[in-house]
Amino acid sequence: GLARARFEDARIGVRPVPSDGLPLVGAVARAPGLYHLVSHSAVTLAPVLGRLAAQEITTGRPAPELAAYRPDRAVPGDVHDENLRAMNHRRPAPSS
Repeated sequence: GLARARFEDARIGVRPVPSDGLPLVGAVARAPGLYHLVSHSAVTLAPVLGRLAAQEITTGRPAPELAAYRPDRAVPGDVHDENLRAMNHRRPAPSS
């Protein structure tokens, strides 16, 4: 079983999110053809965000529901890595 298992290592990935914690959704004006859909809560918001993003991409008409989440909105501070809050550490090696 796991009773004698020992911890070897941990790895983390980067999860960039805007500093306000809100999704980024929409076309990027300075990069034609680029559409962002970035969200920390992607599992819960995926159905509605996917539907609205598909609507915008296929029709070219902005969805008013996404106005507050545009990539060009004013966001205080920089994008940060959500994982760094609690996961950026290694467990110390056991002492002998």
